[in-house]
Amino acid sequence: MRSVLITGANSGFGYLMALKFARNGYKVYATTRDLKREGVKEINEIALKERLEIEWLVLDVTNEKQIKEATKDIESLDVLINNAGFGMIGPIEGYSAEEFLLQVDANLFGVHRMVRRFLPMMRKQKSGKIINIASVAGRITFPYYGLYSASKFGVEAYTEVLRSEVRSFGIDAVLVEPGTFKTGFSKRVVEGEEDIIKEYEHVGKQIGMMKDFVHKFGVLRFEANPQKVADKVYQLAGQKVSKLHNFVGFDSKMLALLRKVLPDNLWDSIVQFIVE
Repeated sequence: MRSVLITGANSGFGYLMALKFARNGYKVYATTRDLKREGVKEINEIALKERLEIEWLVLDVTNEKQIKEATKDIESLDVLINNAGFGMIGPIEGYSAEEFLLQVDANLFGVHRMVRRFLPMMRKQKSGKIINIASVAGRITFPYYGLYSASKFGVEAYTEVLRSEVRSFGIDAVLVEPGTFKTGFSKRVVEGEEDIIKEYEHVGKQIGMMKDFVHKFGVLRFEANPQKVADKVYQLAGQKVSKLHNFVGFDSKMLALLRKVLPDNLWDSIVQFIVE
């Protein structure tokens, strides 16, 4: 039986991935920071009813000791999916370096910790797939999403280098870059808006306009169903070698294309028009 480990599996894309893989015969190691979360209960009920192979591991990707302890009984792994993460919204100057570090620690360093845990195992197996869930925000930037984008830009660079380093061992590393979907991501966004607006009154309205644009452009007009991301990840897991960049969602593909072909000055003008 092939096996997969999915971080942040209690909600959003991770929740759907866990069910997708389990329903297709995988042994799923699903991770969460808290077994009391609603998604855990729901998946357990489905797994019991459908007789799915899903095992929960309690770990925080920012805690290396906890990662090692939670995964100590895993002897082999075919697919590692780094999905856990959250976002910070607000002007860059509104966050301290310590707060910025929390963002990078979860979204980028967390990926590194999981890779370091399982790469030696995959190298010994001479096979394995590492799928890192990035974002279209890791390819383009919008005002007030700077910290989140910086962390995801890091995931992009990290995965590209990792891919080149592990291919000779029969291991493939790829990126999945979703656009905006209806998931629980908004609940995992640390906005801190009340304090920020008090100190930076001039950006309060702009933050709202930017969030509104991203939401309407992505969810309401194009891709509302996050199952498409889970399906894409499952497809990639079954391929020995996949392309590095995998954009999912019309908005993701279009924004990445526009950013690539438009001159910087024109792109800047479009962004300013949106927030002003």
